[in-house]
Amino acid sequence: METADQPGSGFVEGGSRIVCGWKGWHISWWLQAAPFVVSDVTVECGQERLLSTIRILDAKDAHMPTPPKTSTAAIVAAARDLIAEHGLDSLSMQSVAERVGVRGPSLYKHVPGRAALLKAVELAVVADLEIVIVAAAAADKLDDKDALRAIASAFRRFAQEVPAQYKLLFQLHSSDPETEAARSHALQPALERLLSLLGNRELAFVRAQALTAFLHGFASMELAGAFRVGGNVDEAFATGIELLLKKPKK
Repeated sequence: METADQPGSGFVEGGSRIVCGWKGWHISWWLQAAPFVVSDVTVECGQERLLSTIRILDAKDAHMPTPPKTSTAAIVAAARDLIAEHGLDSLSMQSVAERVGVRGPSLYKHVPGRAALLKAVELAVVADLEIVIVAAAAADKLDDKDALRAIASAFRRFAQEVPAQYKLLFQLHSSDPETEAARSHALQPALERLLSLLGNRELAFVRAQALTAFLHGFASMELAGAFRVGGNVDEAFATGIELLLKKPKK
């Protein structure tokens, strides 16, 4: 430990006590000029006391940048939550910034604007849907028809479980190549099963389009509470799927 006639020039641990005969401004200069940052140090200069409470750093990390307060993943997750809670129109860069706890301008370091944020949200929802479809299609020992039935049911459950975000799939429906490729990739397991079932690529594409239209229309009506004419809704869903999976007569 330094004394009055031993100028400080070495490492000082947090909570240390330095006794010296320097004036306060000398101590301040020394603390600033030292090659490290002192933590919780009490300096006594005669009758004067100078208190310093600063984070301690060693030489190797003294110049490390401050870690970011948020991330692109956190921003997209916050945007999804806001859309689910308040709807698409309520989404703004400022509302997302407030949700993740940063100032508005900081958000633009991760996402260039609202349009880019919506695209990121759409891609995230498509990725979630793909996980559901792939899991349904990959179930053990399912033939093509059973796998397609499982995919259709999984699609319907997805819409029921995350309705606000499901609606974004068709409400936004971005036409840029990246998003279109992601949507096609998500539906690829269904297309492959249809091709295996029907044995005709052109027919498989037609049925895939019809199946997508049926699933979205059914899910949308169900979310809107539009099935009010009676009857068993689950049976109606199963009937529609069976008609779409029926092989054409040779």
